[in-house]
Amino acid sequence: MPLVPLSEVYADAHRECYAIGQFNVSNLEFTQAVIRTAAELGSPVILGASESAVKYAGAHNLVAMVKAEAERVDIPVALHLDHGPSLELVKECIEAGFTSVMIDGSHHSLDDNIKVTREVADYEFTLVTIYLWAAPCRRQLQKVEFSRTNPIMTRASV
Repeated sequence: MPLVPLSEVYADAHRECYAIGQFNVSNLEFTQAVIRTAAELGSPVILGASESAVKYAGAHNLVAMVKAEAERVDIPVALHLDHGPSLELVKECIEAGFTSVMIDGSHHSLDDNIKVTREVADYEFTLVTIYLWAAPCRRQLQKVEFSRTNPIMTRASV
């Protein structure tokens, strides 16, 4: 099955009320293990790649590797950039064929975070992608047992 946009995987999961696992990968062995196990279980799966994974393997190599394995199974497989810290990395991954990206501007001020998130939203997507916004307060809250995005800050980005 070809790679699918994450929005399609989410839509089905929402409609049918089930969760989808995301597993970050950076090499062939982990990619094969994740996709083949998901296929054995008959479960859609999200393969994530961090900034360091993209630097290590290359965006085009990750896409080629995940596509090759996804085409061998009959389950939906999405490839997601997890917490992309820059517009440049987001663009690189979209152009390489990732089916989902997340811009993480939490290291910026609130205004700059909103600006970069809007730039991602305005970017001409060639595939259906999802972009998410990480509030800058996330880093401050990592010391507590759990954290949540401040809804007032989230509202400011809309």
